[in-house]
Amino acid sequence: MFPRQWRRLSLLSMSVLFLSALGGACAGDTPTEPRVPYPKLVVSAVRSTISAGLAGLALMPSLETIAIFATKQSDGTVSGFVANVVGEPRGPVVELVPPHETADFWCVNGALTSPPEFLGQNVLFLIRDIGNGTSRFDEVATNGGVGLSCAAGPAGPFEPALQGDFRTFVR
Repeated sequence: MFPRQWRRLSLLSMSVLFLSALGGACAGDTPTEPRVPYPKLVVSAVRSTISAGLAGLALMPSLETIAIFATKQSDGTVSGFVANVVGEPRGPVVELVPPHETADFWCVNGALTSPPEFLGQNVLFLIRDIGNGTSRFDEVATNGGVGLSCAAGPAGPFEPALQGDFRTFVR
């Protein structure tokens, strides 16, 4: 229908028009100008593992049953909860300190979030993991107040739990 030369010529002219239109639409992004590189994204992945943990239930001489689940990650973050099993108070764990050279007990620091009147207060559970859960029970001391940390220590003597057991580990 059309001679071969005419087809080539029309394709060439359309290509020139197309490329010049494309160059105008992409102004500043032509192959002769260097591209501005995107900012480099540096990602580092650190695998965090559990380095210490404490979990358990204990019926105390006050007849309150406390439940604690706390873990400390190798990167220092802490998670878990402290709760009075029947009712309140309760809240997340914000500090977990295993036994060390100057303390023969675990310290679990909970930031109370419930009931509302305890909001902003902390409760410390200081636990000597010496019991076996059947014939001999762990000893627990407590402390509480606004802004407490495990550096505060116990407010009173350690008392043996009436029932229950806390399980602990340190890596």
